Amino acid sequence: MNSQIQIILNNKPSMIYTLWQGFRNNGKNMAAAKQMPDIAISWPNVSISDKHLKAFCRICGSRVSDSRKSFNVPFLYPFTFAYPCMLRLVSQPSFPFSMFKMLHVRSETTGYRHIENDDVLEISCATSDQRVLSKGIEFDMKTIVMAGREKVWENTSTFFVRKKTEVEELSYHPPRLMNMDHPETIGKWHLPAKDRFRFAKISGDSNGIHYNKWYAKMLGFKRDYAQPLRVAAKCMEYLPLPINNETIRLNLHYKGPVYYDKELILKYQEKESGHRFDLFCEENPRPCISGRII
Repeated sequence: MNSQIQIILNNKPSMIYTLWQGFRNNGKNMAAAKQMPDIAISWPNVSISDKHLKAFCRICGSRVSDSRKSFNVPFLYPFTFAYPCMLRLVSQPSFPFSMFKMLHVRSETTGYRHIENDDVLEISCATSDQRVLSKGIEFDMKTIVMAGREKVWENTSTFFVRKKTEVEELSYHPPRLMNMDHPETIGKWHLPAKDRFRFAKISGDSNGIHYNKWYAKMLGFKRDYAQPLRVAAKCMEYLPLPINNETIRLNLHYKGPVYYDKELILKYQEKESGHRFDLFCEENPRPCISGRII
């Protein structure tokens, strides 16, 4: 990486400005990209709004306390702070790829302790490793959430950009999750199309493919589809999680779109390598999201 670009935010990044900046830059430096630029974003003094948290839980179907006393927030809720930072990062002029051509392929999230609703947080997001594959470029972004001097949550999100490369044989093989041989169905629910744009604002994942069916069709999809965060948060309600303040590691692999107005089926199996699960979208025989909790 080259010299670091550091950005400090005083407030949540504007969704409209981020999209405008992304359209304006649109991967201008992609052809010349040899290495990932060193870009870091810091957002200190982040407080959790009860209104925002409860809106997230209502749309995702996550449980939340009605009490005003201290309580734990859902495990994936910090993504609502991470996503706006990640999008602002990839909208920078020095970033080599178009934010509209990035495909989120997997993530690894670690919770070191439960985050409580009265914690004051600092969000740090930065570019990380880059790998050249035969069909394109794969790169990571890392997010760390601090509460005071304590690291409480960490995520590595991996993205893929299709691009012609000179690599013919792979020396690197993306990680895979072990297949389930005897899974049981532990959850079924309907995914409504309601609150699509509202959740884009809540989650910070403002890609129009999640709330504009015509834009999604233009890109080759059947229609608009849900943010992975929205359905993954619901999956977490069915899965076994430590009751005490133990470290939790969650691997998610995003394999296909989860369309609105469909019935979702969650299958699960406990294995030696952890708690494996797959989420299916109605008639699609292949999982749309695969995951593991360790």
